Amino acid sequence: MKKQLNKLASRKLWAAVAGIILGAALALGVDGDTITTVSGAVTALCSLVTYILTEGRIDAAAAGQAAGAVQQAVDAVREAEG
Repeated sequence: MKKQLNKLASRKLWAAVAGIILGAALALGVDGDTITTVSGAVTALCSLVTYILTEGRIDAAAAGQAAGAVQQAVDAVREAEG
C-alpha cells in the first residue's frame, strides 16, 4: 500500500496527468488564457501543498528527536535514583 501511495506522490505522474488534461483541453478548443490561468493556479496550489507537507515532516522529525532526548533524560534520572 505504501508503494502505491509513493507512486501517487510522484511529481512525474502529476506532470503527466497535467499534460494530458491540458492537451485534451486544447484539443477541445478551450481558450488559451483559461488554460494559462488554470495552470498557474494548479502550480501555485501544488507548491503550497508541497511546502506544508515538507514542513510537517520536518516538524514531526524534530518532535521525535526531542521526545527521544526527554526519554533518555528520564531513563538516566531513574538509573541515578537506583
